[in-house]
Amino acid sequence: MRTAILLFALIIGGTFFVQISTLSDSLGQFGKEDKLLSNLSSQANTGASTSLDITYAKTPEERYTGLSDRSNLPADQGLMLVYDMSERHGIVMREMNFSIDIIWLDKTGTIVDIKPNAKPSSYTSRSDKTVFRPDANARYVLEVAAGTAQKYDWSIDDSLKQYLPDT
Repeated sequence: MRTAILLFALIIGGTFFVQISTLSDSLGQFGKEDKLLSNLSSQANTGASTSLDITYAKTPEERYTGLSDRSNLPADQGLMLVYDMSERHGIVMREMNFSIDIIWLDKTGTIVDIKPNAKPSSYTSRSDKTVFRPDANARYVLEVAAGTAQKYDWSIDDSLKQYLPDT
């Protein structure tokens, strides 16, 4: 019987996983290793391995101001705009100083749309602006540093419910 040592490292969302196993030619043991890899990938796609410090904007005034009063947004922070109803909430880059990713979430925290790398230059005046809207109704809008959605491999139908506010 041949025996081999398998060492693999998997980096997901800044977390380092290492597993050392003794494998025989048994297909049953190989199947267990495949299942471990599948579970780790699933965690990454749901954002479970991310850690962000979220501020919540719940009032109309807080949502209107958004991130426009900041000079930058650290990569580990975000702003969640909380609405009373699910709609196609539009976002503009009024008085913004940096680019952001805009992630729209439904009431369960599932991503319904993403606008990566929204730039401040998309808003030049009240009459000359781009309004970013999701393709589906959303209850929450998460604004994070540009590149965050790609960094964590977020996509439509992924869950970010861990960032929803306590109700």
